[in-house]
Amino acid sequence: MISMHWSVRARLAVVSAASVRVGLRHGCDLKHHLRVDLRILAVIVGSLLAVWLLFVAILWVFRPRGAGLGQLVRIVPDVLRLVRNLLADRRTPVGVRLALIGLLAWLINPIDLIPEFIPILGPLDDVVVAILVLRYVRRRLGTDELRRRWPGTEEGYALLSGVLGRSRPEP
Repeated sequence: MISMHWSVRARLAVVSAASVRVGLRHGCDLKHHLRVDLRILAVIVGSLLAVWLLFVAILWVFRPRGAGLGQLVRIVPDVLRLVRNLLADRRTPVGVRLALIGLLAWLINPIDLIPEFIPILGPLDDVVVAILVLRYVRRRLGTDELRRRWPGTEEGYALLSGVLGRSRPEP
């Protein structure tokens, strides 16, 4: 058993040494390869960081305005009941149901664009995604239908409407 282990190691060492010799024979420098690999890695990491910053900027633009965190927390149970009712109702359009399923998957997923432990910004991505999905739901169902299905109070719906923003006029 020990001899097999050492023979595998010895073969790997010979193959590694041979590949370095072949590279050097063809004018390739090991430092050059390492430098190129580090450049590629830096470009990949920089690109991922730029995309992440773009997402954070989009979330900041679409953040809720005019509503305090305490007010938003109070309507969360009503919003969850609304989502459950819309998912359970067979008359709800398929696109709306898929968007709501995606929202639930986003909220349940432990991986966030902005980690939850960052004060103020942590829960922002979840709130913004919920707002975007609920705007889509309102656009597809119509303001009157969304109001009819709202399980909460008038004040709660008024707050939700304020957070979602003005609806587009229906054609």
